[in-house]
Amino acid sequence: MTEEPQPPAPSTSDENVLDHELDHVVEDHPGFTHAVDNMLIPGFDQKLDAVLSDMDQEAADDKDMLAEFDKRPDAEAAGVSVQQLSDADQTFDDHEVVSVARDCCLILQRARYAEQPDLGAAELSPELEAEFRDAVGRDIASHHHHLLPGFEIDDARIVGASVVDGREVVTVRLSLRGEQMVRDDATGAIVDGSDADEQWQEDWTLTRDPRQAGSGDEDRNLTQTGQWFIAHRGWIVTGIAPVGGSGTSPLFS
Repeated sequence: MTEEPQPPAPSTSDENVLDHELDHVVEDHPGFTHAVDNMLIPGFDQKLDAVLSDMDQEAADDKDMLAEFDKRPDAEAAGVSVQQLSDADQTFDDHEVVSVARDCCLILQRARYAEQPDLGAAELSPELEAEFRDAVGRDIASHHHHLLPGFEIDDARIVGASVVDGREVVTVRLSLRGEQMVRDDATGAIVDGSDADEQWQEDWTLTRDPRQAGSGDEDRNLTQTGQWFIAHRGWIVTGIAPVGGSGTSPLFS
């Protein structure tokens, strides 16, 4: 049985010569490929222009969308200026102190729920830390648990800023939401508050002395351990007061 002869395979050199010649044709006749495309695909030029236009529009839309994501809400409430602090301290960052206020609030809510007053030592002034320890101590002694289910910070804006004796003092108004309740550890019954969703505001005053800036060791240690979400850069909470009425913050009640 004899094998049928196979047609000779085209040589690589022949293909290279053909490609080279086609390249010359395209170089000598720039509109050649477009002419071929328009013969094979009627209206090719118009369709290509439409596709390119759509791609340009998508790129512009994506750029606008990313620019919107990059925008941060104003750190200050309407009519509030932090110019005095910016003039006194070139490192002052209004968005930074707002973020620190939010971080402190979340840390202390977690500390109250977990009955771990030591978590408040790095965020609070000595006076507030003592109040916080007393509040947690009352929970432990009464076998009650202070809860804020669904706790959220809806908004945070600077409502006051000044320099006092060289110290930077900023008040951040937090708009808060959650269920304020106290449960008995043994029975689980609600002994104070309710499971109704509430909204309230608190003014958190933070103070920093830029002349006594530390080495950053505390920032590194507390962010690495997860206690802080961001570096606090010397800011501590020196006041927490509910807005629009007497009483105390649920943190200290």
